[in-house]
Amino acid sequence: DWEIDTIAGKENKGAILTVTERITGCLLDEEVI
Repeated sequence: DWEIDTIAGKENKGAILTVTERITGCLLDEEVI
């Protein structure tokens, strides 16, 4: 079971995509341009 979130930067300049596996707590994150 995975949860995907995005975090937008100020004035929508850049963003971070996070992918979290809910059971183990494994977190993957990537900067999105």
